[in-house]
Amino acid sequence: FAFPNGESFREMQSRAVAAVEKIVAAHEKDTVVVFSHGDVIKVIVAYYSGIALDNFQRIAISPASISVIAIGPFGARIGRLNDTGPFQPVPDHPQPAKGKAK
Repeated sequence: FAFPNGESFREMQSRAVAAVEKIVAAHEKDTVVVFSHGDVIKVIVAYYSGIALDNFQRIAISPASISVIAIGPFGARIGRLNDTGPFQPVPDHPQPAKGKAK
């Protein structure tokens, strides 16, 4: 389904995830904050958590909530989802042990 003169949810997810991947590539060692609308956040969370796009509306994203996705060499990890309380840092994404093969 695509809205009149708009895009489908799959197209929106593809565009949003591509933007996140571009930001990650440009800021490999940085913490980055990205702001968006609820449905865009839902499709990004669905993608990185392996939830089928057909089920993305099951994810709750409240206005002004914080969701944290740590993306690193071992994939993505959801650190916070729809958090509306005071922000607390999320532990770093696990890194490969020194001296071990990657």
